[in-house]
Amino acid sequence: MSGAETLDPQFQADTMMSVLNERLAAASPVEDLSVHSDRILQVMEEPDGSRFVRRGFTDEGVSYVQRSGLSFREAWEGMEDTYAAVGVDVVPSFIFEQEGEHSFVVISEYVPDAVDVSELPTEEKVKLVQGLGKLFKPEAEYWPSLEALRADTFKGVEQEDGTFRVLMMDTDPFVIPAPSLARDEYVGQYIKKLSEILWDDWCDQDDRGEVAAALVISLAESLDEEEYAGMHNTASRAFMNLHMMSNGMDPRGTGVDMLD
Repeated sequence: MSGAETLDPQFQADTMMSVLNERLAAASPVEDLSVHSDRILQVMEEPDGSRFVRRGFTDEGVSYVQRSGLSFREAWEGMEDTYAAVGVDVVPSFIFEQEGEHSFVVISEYVPDAVDVSELPTEEKVKLVQGLGKLFKPEAEYWPSLEALRADTFKGVEQEDGTFRVLMMDTDPFVIPAPSLARDEYVGQYIKKLSEILWDDWCDQDDRGEVAAALVISLAESLDEEEYAGMHNTASRAFMNLHMMSNGMDPRGTGVDMLD
C-alpha cells in the first residue's frame, strides 16, 4: 500500500469491533457495580491486568431505552451528540450488538480515580452547569431524560497539569426527541432537579451561590425569555427558585417556594 492510500473506513470500523470483541471475550468480571433485570454493569479485567467497564443491556433494557421511539443506536448517538454540543464529554466508550443475554454491550474506559463533582474546584462546577444549562436551547434535537440526571452522573478526572476533565460517566442512553413532550413542564422539572442536586450534593455554603448564579445565566442565555420570565409556568417558577438559590437561599419548605 502506498503512502497516499488509506484504509476503507468500514474496514477500519470492522477491524476495531473485531478487536473489541476479542478483548471482551478474553476478559473476566472482577466486580459487579450494578445488576438489574434490564442491565448489568461490571468491571472487567483482561489477561494483562488492564481493566474496562462493561455495560450489558438485556432485551428488557433495550426496550426501555427505545420507548421514546428511537433505536438503541439512535439513542446512543443522540446522547453523545447532545452532551458534546454543550461541551460535556461522555466517558470514552464503544457500543456493539451481539447475540446472547445482553443484545447490546457498551464498553467504557475504566476510571478508578474519578472524583465526585462535590470534590471539584468551584470553577469546574461552574463550567459543568454552564454546559447543562444549554441543553434545552430551542434548536436542540434531543433532551436528556430526567432519570439520566443524578448526583453521580458526572465525575471529575484530574489531568497531568492539575486541572480536571469532567466526564459523563453514566452511559445509559436515556434521551428523548425534543418535540415529544410538553416543553414547559419538562424544562421546569429538569431545572428543579438540577437545582436540587447542585444545592444538596455538588456544592456547599461556600460555592452554592456562585455555581447557581452560573446556571441562572446559562439558562437565561439558552431559553426564550418567555420561558423563564415571570411566574406563569413550571419552567419560570423553577427558574425563580434557582434564582433564590443563587442568592444563598433554599426556598424548599418555605413560604416562598414557587413550585409549592
